[in-house]
Amino acid sequence: MGARKKNPESAVRLNFLNQAASCVLEKVPGGVGKVLAAMMGHHMVMVGRKSQIRLGKEIKRRICKGCHGVLVVGKSAGVRIMGPAKEKMIRVCCDICSTEKRFLLEEKKEPKERKPNSK
Repeated sequence: MGARKKNPESAVRLNFLNQAASCVLEKVPGGVGKVLAAMMGHHMVMVGRKSQIRLGKEIKRRICKGCHGVLVVGKSAGVRIMGPAKEKMIRVCCDICSTEKRFLLEEKKEPKERKPNSK
């Protein structure tokens, strides 16, 4: 049996919802824009689940896990850099629900393979 193809209409819909949420957040003033963008973000997550399409890494990082709002620095989220020198991380705090997301600035490096000691 062959694998079913993912629905391309859903991918187009996800792209539209992502762009629309960002645009609404920029254009509509006050809390109304934030709530409307959060509603579109929630709809985007639900469409992705229903059609079993994985959202990209960058899109996932822009969506709040609490309220599904779009996280844009200065508009709907606050950003801080924290941590010790070796493990700096970015902390993004949602203005709507105060949920925090943390991302490491550097990707973790894979450990080098050890060579067995020959005696």
